[in-house]
Amino acid sequence: MILIDMAMIGTEREPFPETKWTLVWQAQLGDSTAFRREAVTELCRLYWRPIYSYIRLRGHSPEDAEDLTQDFFARFLRLNHVDDLDAEKGRLRNYLLRAVKRHLASEWHRQHRQKRGGSLIGVSIDSAPIEAELGRIQAGESLTPEMAFDRQWALSLLDKVIDVLSEKYRSEGAIDHFFYLKDFIEPGSRAGRPQSAEVAAKLGMTPGAFRVAVHRLRQRYRETLLEMVTETLKPGENAEEELRYLLSSFS
Repeated sequence: MILIDMAMIGTEREPFPETKWTLVWQAQLGDSTAFRREAVTELCRLYWRPIYSYIRLRGHSPEDAEDLTQDFFARFLRLNHVDDLDAEKGRLRNYLLRAVKRHLASEWHRQHRQKRGGSLIGVSIDSAPIEAELGRIQAGESLTPEMAFDRQWALSLLDKVIDVLSEKYRSEGAIDHFFYLKDFIEPGSRAGRPQSAEVAAKLGMTPGAFRVAVHRLRQRYRETLLEMVTETLKPGENAEEELRYLLSSFS
């Protein structure tokens, strides 16, 4: 996991016209079942971790939490939530949290629980890493279901930023550089991180060139992170404010 120093947050960028809210609308209003299923599958791929964590800390077993998470996203294919979107559209994080609360409060999941492995959503849920983290949290930290949701939302976001940057560097033929440079995204010293001079030598860089490469990567990380936060907000909302809130979930 890579956290970002708040000093790295710069001026907020203009909101993207295509946002993650677009996926919600496509899941609700897609022209075909296949198109809608594709949108729901992407939503599940991006956001199953916070949904699963919330359900687990509401007292459900890992097996039931997996089923309920799949059911939650499958429900987008069956029920129309368009009436909710206008009233609740704002932060996608808040919308999905309210939606999963309603889902658990309803009788729908009891009446329509699918057999394990029978979900229409083609996303495999690997809950083992989250279960390990939840075990550590429960052993030494008091965490509400809402706090777990926000923390996993933030972790999913940070992981996605690394995936996006990895693909960008790969397309530029510099994936080997990214492999080494990503350890230096977080400013300051960190246990287990190699010395910068050692990494610079491996990459055939002078110390000065290495510092420039790290600075550029941090800039790209900051920009990509704010872009991805902006994608979950409505136009005009402050991405820096949302990011600060998400990072506070680790404190």
